Amino acid sequence: MFKIYVAYLDIQANGSASYLRLSRRYENLKQESIRLQKEFGVSVDFESLVITPMQRILRYIMLVKEILKHMPQQNIEREGLEEALHNFESTANYINNHLVDKIYFNLLVHL
Repeated sequence: MFKIYVAYLDIQANGSASYLRLSRRYENLKQESIRLQKEFGVSVDFESLVITPMQRILRYIMLVKEILKHMPQQNIEREGLEEALHNFESTANYINNHLVDKIYFNLLVHL
């Protein structure tokens, strides 16, 4: 299981909030971000960049399921892919449970 994703998720939430606060405070930060996006021909903002690793887990699950759907049962690679799928799904569930726990914790703190 990739528990490092949970640590990343916690840091990502704080990083996103900090970036939003800074971009409101310093207009040139927002303008520079837009300028760099135009210069390099991309339209990816900070929030999109930091959420990408989390979205990959779900994409990997879909990709491995699709590969398994078209793979013969007797293929020697099948067992490894099934194990990978199990690990990706376990990671996604672990992340989801962590998010739910975090939401409940925040609700309790603000009572």
